[in-house]
This record gives sequence, structure tokens and C-alpha cells, in this order.
Amino acid sequence: MIARKTFGKLGNRDGARLALEVAAELDLPHRTLYCAFEDVSRSGVRLSVSPPPRVGTPAILRFDGIEAMGSIVWARSNACALRFDRPLTPHHMERLQSVASDPESYERSRARGFSTNWR
Repeated sequence: MIARKTFGKLGNRDGARLALEVAAELDLPHRTLYCAFEDVSRSGVRLSVSPPPRVGTPAILRFDGIEAMGSIVWARSNACALRFDRPLTPHHMERLQSVASDPESYERSRARGFSTNWR
């Protein structure tokens, strides 16, 4: 039997985590919270948000055209975890990887989009 090798710390996830520090929106049934990714995998995301929503709350995470539905599985002080109903696609993970590898370029492209919309 061959031992299964993994990349990075998996915890309860079914894939490796991607460290990412960017702003996102968390839509809850009665409000929207602005939050920041801490890390993400295909099955879920850890978010920095204060105050965090309650465990069991359904939510939609929105970031740069990506929308992922799920529910809050844990919440502590100023952080929570959202488990996705469906895993993120490999395409979405590639987009997130590109943001993680060059956050300055991502922020510049966002700023250009804001200035275009302003005109």
C-alpha cells in the first residue's frame, strides 16, 4: 500500500490550502459583511471578519466574479470558516492562485477597473 502524500496542512479539507489576503464579500440572509480571505481550498475558506456570523448560517462568498454558496462551520473572535456546498472549480482555484502569487498586479487591475467605471 502506498501512503498518500499531501501538500501543505489539510486539516479537515479535501485539498491543499492556498494562502490569500484579499477583500471579499460575504452575503448572509439579512446583511452583507466585508471580509478578507485568510486561506482557501476547493471545499472551503477561512475568513477574517468581525463579528463573525453564527455557525450554521448560510452564506454566499463573492470575490472577483466568483460566487460560492455554503454555510458557516465554525466561528471565533474575528474569524470564521465557510464550507462550500460545491467545491470550487479548478479554473476558480487557478484564478485565486494567480491573485495569491501576484497580489500587487491584482490590486492594480482592480484600481484600473474602478477608474474606468468612474468616468
